[in-house]
Amino acid sequence: MWLVKGKEGVVKNNQFTSSDAVLLLAIIYAQDSESADLKSIITIGDFINHSIFTLQEINSGLNKLITFEFILYKDNQFFPTKALIKKYSDDRPAKGQVHKDLEYFEDVLFNNTIDKKSKKESIIKITQSEFDNAIKKYQAEF
Repeated sequence: MWLVKGKEGVVKNNQFTSSDAVLLLAIIYAQDSESADLKSIITIGDFINHSIFTLQEINSGLNKLITFEFILYKDNQFFPTKALIKKYSDDRPAKGQVHKDLEYFEDVLFNNTIDKKSKKESIIKITQSEFDNAIKKYQAEF
């Protein structure tokens, strides 16, 4: 992964997709059970949505989620923010209902009504090689 320094992004609320909600939920689930690295996110995303993210979905979604401060990135790991976890813990549907969790996060993302300029000085970019390696590690589990 590499970071582009000095970039600022503007994300408007209508730019979130269902894939972004799956990505956010995958990060939360991965962080609950282990680390939320790229391979874990891909693995859990496939469990949730029965499909593997594309590289474009990963890069686009991660940057939108970082911009809106739903997630943080550190040392090749992704983490939900404390504020998001608190809100999720307070509002969370019954545990073990993946479709209810996904609906919850779609609602959170799609109803985020403020456009927000990123405070971040960097954006994340997963390379094709990193993506391919994570996919290979996931497929090796079968």
